[in-house]
Amino acid sequence: MISEECALIDAVEKELLDGNDELTTWIKDLKNKNNEQLILKAKDDPEVIENYRRIAELVYNDPKFKPRYKENFLSKADPWIIAAAKAWGDTVVTFEKMPEPNSTKVKIPDICKRIEVSCITLYEMMRTLKIVLRN
Repeated sequence: MISEECALIDAVEKELLDGNDELTTWIKDLKNKNNEQLILKAKDDPEVIENYRRIAELVYNDPKFKPRYKENFLSKADPWIIAAAKAWGDTVVTFEKMPEPNSTKVKIPDICKRIEVSCITLYEMMRTLKIVLRN
């Protein structure tokens, strides 16, 4: 279920701060305006950490995923997002689509489905929250 609250987790913050684009500027501005309550400390939550461990095992033990895709997925914020959503009963929002059956890549919607986490697109979230973009 989508609430009317949106937030980032610490793993996403780190990824954004490591970049050099508009999102990096946005997260820095957010922090400078003392909006840090929008950044949740997922990596400090024991239940999130346990869910991350389960996700890592699931990914590592699935022979259909190529090793390079396993490493890439687990080195990013994606598994932390899913682990936090599982622990906190939240919904993951992503533009990723379910992979084709013969795909060797690790995708957010596939992992969400496997561990029973709700996963929707940004457009679905916007429709649910009745967000309208205007010029």
